[in-house]
Amino acid sequence: MPDAYDHISLICRLKATQTKNKELESGERYVKLNELHQKECRAYEHKIQALQTEVADAHKETIRVRNYWFQVLRNTLGQTP
Repeated sequence: MPDAYDHISLICRLKATQTKNKELESGERYVKLNELHQKECRAYEHKIQALQTEVADAHKETIRVRNYWFQVLRNTLGQTP
């Protein structure tokens, strides 16, 4: 004979499953999952944009330093334009 704990446990599991089933049938769960997915996508897009900006800034700095060193080299060799 099942004891009270098993009965209560089964009732809780049944209610949780019924709630999940109701959410899936109504589409509510899909809407929540879609919203969560969109939120994660926006976060990754923001992170990608920040990294692209950082790469562009590093590239600009590399070009600036390279041009500076070419200028120093020309001055050192006495070929000032």
